[in-house]
Formats: sequence, structure tokens, C-alpha cells
Amino acid sequence: MTDSAKFLEWFTTNGGEFSKDIVAIGENVDGMGRGLVAVADIKAQTSLFTIPRDIVLSTRTSSFKEKVGQDVYKQLENDNIGSWTPLIMAMCWEYNQGGSSKWDAYFKILPKQFTSLMFWSKEELSLLKGTTVVDKIGLEDIENEFERVRDIVKQNENVFGDIANYTLDLFKRMGSLILSRSFTVEEWKTEEEREKEEEEEEDEDEEIDLRTSVDDVAMVPMADILNSRTDSVNAHTEYEENCLRMISLQDIKAGDQIFNTYNDPPNADLIRRYGHVDYSPLSQDPDFMGNKNDVVELPADILLELALPDAKESHKERRVEFLLDECGEDSFELTHDDLVPELLKICVLLFTESEAEFKTREKSRKLPKASGFTKGKAEFLIKAIKQRMEQYGSTLEDDISKLDNKDSLPENNFKALVVTVGERRILNKAIEELQTTDYAQKKQRTK
Repeated sequence: MTDSAKFLEWFTTNGGEFSKDIVAIGENVDGMGRGLVAVADIKAQTSLFTIPRDIVLSTRTSSFKEKVGQDVYKQLENDNIGSWTPLIMAMCWEYNQGGSSKWDAYFKILPKQFTSLMFWSKEELSLLKGTTVVDKIGLEDIENEFERVRDIVKQNENVFGDIANYTLDLFKRMGSLILSRSFTVEEWKTEEEREKEEEEEEDEDEEIDLRTSVDDVAMVPMADILNSRTDSVNAHTEYEENCLRMISLQDIKAGDQIFNTYNDPPNADLIRRYGHVDYSPLSQDPDFMGNKNDVVELPADILLELALPDAKESHKERRVEFLLDECGEDSFELTHDDLVPELLKICVLLFTESEAEFKTREKSRKLPKASGFTKGKAEFLIKAIKQRMEQYGSTLEDDISKLDNKDSLPENNFKALVVTVGERRILNKAIEELQTTDYAQKKQRTK
């Protein structure tokens, strides 16, 4: 019996419902690994499978918290509501239980090797020079957190078991599984309970922490088998009192893969979380391949240094503080559909004001109006974008030619090029828009 067959047997034995007459688990579907495939034509709004809430793996359903005790569990939390550490350690503990764990059959079908950025070498990560995604991996933070919790394990081997079973590799694997496959599964509440909770939140004076509680982060067996692909979603998860239900969103033909939605992220996020990229014709420009949801960040400090190269640091800090106070952003996202965001224009106007103009603005506490963005400001922004493009360390033309011969590239080199070329295409298109838009020659005086 294959691991998938054993998993399906475990799933149904534990109360899961699986419509095997219309769907099946495929081992290597469309080159995407394990996935769910229609074996018969499926009508829209058909239930594909249901998952009992008690086989969802979370800090609520695992007996880990009860086993280690409240004091040790609080040490793992480390006063960080958004931290995944308690769930990572619960999964490590369940994994180390082997056949004694309720989720043993589930663990056996989960990936043991990953291609996400956490597992890239330093040399491979250098291929992503110019992007901001490498800074978001947090590998050093992960290693520091592992050392912290390993000390807790060492002091409590009587409940954790042999410390040798708690390795950095296992810690990273479980963290990667959460990053790439977890769902937000809140505790079920009746309509009356939800209304009462909303009223209490409205009455609460303290700032509400918007980060998802680790108790609401969960691994969902069967649901996480579904792959995702941009613009291909044909099923979604519905949350019910006693189960989670996967429902078809449209008619699906026999042989088609069933896709869930994961919000269609840009390639930089796809490669960080899942280790793959989307490389398909762009709806905005079918002559090019990539991800239509790509995003590139333009940090405000590039604009600031270009606008005020000789200004005192205190003067620069005042501009940045004003920007943050009034709009809460110090970096701007450019996309295929919004190449020159209004807020970016406002930032350019703010940073290029004279000191006297800025002092007046500090008193009024009003941001400039984007309508004052002139041809001269557009030329300034073009210079800033060109500086941003230089951070990639190679030319767009050279890297596009490398992609034209992608079959000769190592896999991670190809993925890195898809990310960096995708971002620079957006920057290039932003320059073209700034060059071709008929901005006013100079700001018109208002009477």
C-alpha cells in the first residue's frame, strides 16, 4: 500500500469523507508533485471531501500543550503572539512520536525536502541580488530561535524525549510546512458568540493585536494536497461547525487538476514560501512570460538620498518621519497594474520640496497632492528607478537572453532569473510610463 493509500485510509477511518467516485490523489500531477485530480466530470458546488475539525493539526488539537505543561509551553511562546514556535514544536513532538501519533500517516505524505529559499545555499541566494525577498527569509532568526527552544527541550527531556531527535533540520522542515501549507482555522463560534466578541472588541480601549494567534494556524490534512496556480482556482474551503469542506467552484472536467486559492502571490513570495515560480504569458503583455501579480519595492531612502544628498541627517529624518506619520509607508510597491502609485508621486513631491516649503508643511500636517506631479518630478523619479535597477547587478537585456536559453540553466538559477527579470520589467515599464505621460511642465500656482 502506498503512503497516499495509507493516508486516505487514515483519513476516512478518522471521520473524513472523500468522494472517491469523482476525485483521486495523484502522485505527480502536471509536474507539481502530489495533487488532487477529477476522475469524473464534477458540477459546480459539489462537495469533494470533508475534514473533521479534530484531525486538523494545531496547538488546539495536539496533546502537546497538555503533555509539556503550561509553564514549559509559556516559555515556548516567549510572549510573542504571532510566533509559530509552539506549533513548530508541537509538530516536532508529534513527528517524533512515530506510530503513536494520531497524525503519523499524515506526516508520511508531507514533503521531507524543500526547494524554498530557506534551503538555498549562500551562492544561490546571491542570484536574487537586488530583490528584497532574501531579507524576508529570516534564517538567522530561525537558527537563534531553535537554539532558544533547544535549551528548553534539554531542560525538559522527560517530557520532550531524546534531545537528539530535535534537530535544526526538523525545526526548519516543520516551519517550512507551516509557511507553505498551513491554513487559518479559527475556533468555531455561534453567531451569538461572534456578535458578543465583536461588541467586546469595539469596547476595548487597548490596541488590538492583528497578528494571527498561533492557535488559529493549522495543518489541514487533505486540503493541503491541492496545488495552486495563478488564475486556475476551481475549489475552495468552507468552514463549518464540525468540519472543513472542500467545494468545487465551477464545473470541472475529468482529468483536470483541482486547484485551491492561495491569493495569487508574486513570484518573490512563491519562491520564498513554496520554492517555485509562475512562468506563463502575462495577461498585461502576452509577449512576455512571468507572473502577472509580480511586485517590486522602491524604498523611500533611494528617493531621499537622490533628493537631499547633502542635507543633514536630522533634516532627512524629519522628512521620513513626516511620511510615516501621515501615510505609514516608507517603501512603495510597483505592479503591472499600478506602475507609478499615487503615494509614490506624493513622496517625490515631499522629498523634493525646499526646506522652507517643508517647514510650512510640517505646521499644516498635510501631504502634497499628487496632481502637482510635474514633468520635472517624473524625470527625477526616472533617475531613482534607474538607481533601483542598478541594485540587481546585471542588465535586464542580458538576463532576458539567459531566460531565452532556460533549458541550459540550473533550476534555481532559472527561478532566480524569473524573479529578478519580472521585477525589472515592472521598473522598466514604470520608466516608459513616466516618459510617455504628458505631465505639466511645472506646478501651476493656485490663486
